[in-house]
Amino acid sequence: MGFRLIAGAFQILGVILIPLFIYLSEIYLSSTGDSLLYVKSLGEMLKIVRDLTNHLGVMVATGLGNLLFYYILLSGKYIPKWLSVWGIIGNILIILASFLILFQLFDVISGAYISITIPLVLQELVLAIWLIIKGLSLEHINENKKKV
Repeated sequence: MGFRLIAGAFQILGVILIPLFIYLSEIYLSSTGDSLLYVKSLGEMLKIVRDLTNHLGVMVATGLGNLLFYYILLSGKYIPKWLSVWGIIGNILIILASFLILFQLFDVISGAYISITIPLVLQELVLAIWLIIKGLSLEHINENKKKV
């Protein structure tokens, strides 16, 4: 829950930056000379801040929270082991993808990014279907209660 709150705060910050880009673009269109260079530099700096906010703040916080979530599902045996491990691997890949984007090794809109994120997207769909059809396995919890 805490990681989701952190990711949400970063997401709000990223959304707040969007109107700044619009305002800055209006200033850029009316600027000349040295002020044009200043506005352009400021815009590039804001873009870097927004990229850091999105890919470190949102994606890494969400990924870390998901890693904890899937570890709990794995250790508690609430869903099949293969589904939990798939979630852990997918989230490690998405965190890795965020760092690769930050270091400009590839773009967000690219085949490489899509191929890295597809395993997690598919896993989340399979998990949703699994939970709708089968639900959480609580048998081992009931067995422990009977023993006590």
